[in-house]
Amino acid sequence: MNKLRLEKVKYFDFEQCARQICRDPADSRAKYINGKIVVLVEMGKHNCLVSLEEQDCYIDVQTVYKSDDGIKDVDVFAYIRKLLDIDADLEPFYDRLNDSAIKRMFGTVFSVSNGLRIIGIPDLFQALTWAIIGQQISLAAAFSIKNRFCIKYGSQIEYAGEIFYSHPTASDVKDMDIEELRSIGLSRPKARYLLNIANEFAKNPNIQKDLEKQTTQEIKQYLLSFIGIGNWSCEYVLLKCLRQYDVYPVGDAALINAIKMIYEMDEKPQAEEIHQIFSQWQGWGGYLCFYIWYWYSSLKNNKGN
Repeated sequence: MNKLRLEKVKYFDFEQCARQICRDPADSRAKYINGKIVVLVEMGKHNCLVSLEEQDCYIDVQTVYKSDDGIKDVDVFAYIRKLLDIDADLEPFYDRLNDSAIKRMFGTVFSVSNGLRIIGIPDLFQALTWAIIGQQISLAAAFSIKNRFCIKYGSQIEYAGEIFYSHPTASDVKDMDIEELRSIGLSRPKARYLLNIANEFAKNPNIQKDLEKQTTQEIKQYLLSFIGIGNWSCEYVLLKCLRQYDVYPVGDAALINAIKMIYEMDEKPQAEEIHQIFSQWQGWGGYLCFYIWYWYSSLKNNKGN
């Protein structure tokens, strides 16, 4: 693949996005190599490695490894666009800061998160797997389990002295043993949830394409039909994979604590209070949630230094 140019757009900061892509130093699917970000792009059983390098007005996108010839450059480029969410027009979102009251409350959040895009999980099965793994445990623990999952069951790719591991597909997972999945750190219930979803996706590989044609409510109804997928997991997947920008996990602990801090509340806000705050964002509640997460995480990281 020749280098393709991904033109920069307004309200896009590549460094901000790069930090999110590579936020787990032990990640087996995204690494800094020779000053570039190299990410593993997975399309079913077809894998490739793509380097991203920032230039003045664009991002160089180049495939540096392909598992086979079944991967088309146009599909790789589309995957990267979706990963970076670069096609989202964030002007209406940023315009909300023209309201002085909103700027007073969220100006600091935006100063920390400025130019950040929602780094997506383009594959729905992977997004659901990550949501299940991350339920009720710390982010560090979730990263550790996900990496063990990919290392043990994914395909290995070596490039520039680094080793990448692909995410197992639904077909890879569906016949696994519960005890085997428990050995990587999953609880017994989570192992059952994952096997159930894997079987459904293996039977119908077009689930994601079908859902992308449906309304938000129809998608929610379908996702919530899976045992182990509650409101938090459903809303997380809608935001990170299916790009429903007005969906946010109102019960998320980090979001609740951050709102309490931003508004200097004595008690943690109730769901109704959070919905009232987010109603001012006219369809961009998901992006606001993502920015708040990033800001809150930066505060915690700074306290730890």
